[in-house]
Amino acid sequence: MSWINYKNKKLLFIDLRNKKEEEVIKLAGDAKDILINSGKTDNLRIINVEGAFGNKAIMNELKRIGKITKPYYTKTAIIGVTGMKSILLKAYNSVVKSNTKSFETEEKAKKWLVSEK
Repeated sequence: MSWINYKNKKLLFIDLRNKKEEEVIKLAGDAKDILINSGKTDNLRIINVEGAFGNKAIMNELKRIGKITKPYYTKTAIIGVTGMKSILLKAYNSVVKSNTKSFETEEKAKKWLVSEK
């Protein structure tokens, strides 16, 4: 997990590629702490979930953390949402009321994050 610069904007890059349940939950908690400690309300997040494990326990934790962190970010782009993950993303957005969109590539995700839309 790291801050990356793209077109003069800072993006929090959360790499969940090929992570198992425990790792996903730990990294989600770490991201929560980073967002809260940033002291900003306009953070931008890019999350790669390609090959990441997903289940009900993870979704419950992500929804819980999402409600806590919502005041600290404005947009989230997710890469690697396919199949069942797309249903989970819709459920997440419904519960958290988040501005989270999925993208096929990191470049498209970054462009959307820094756009004014």
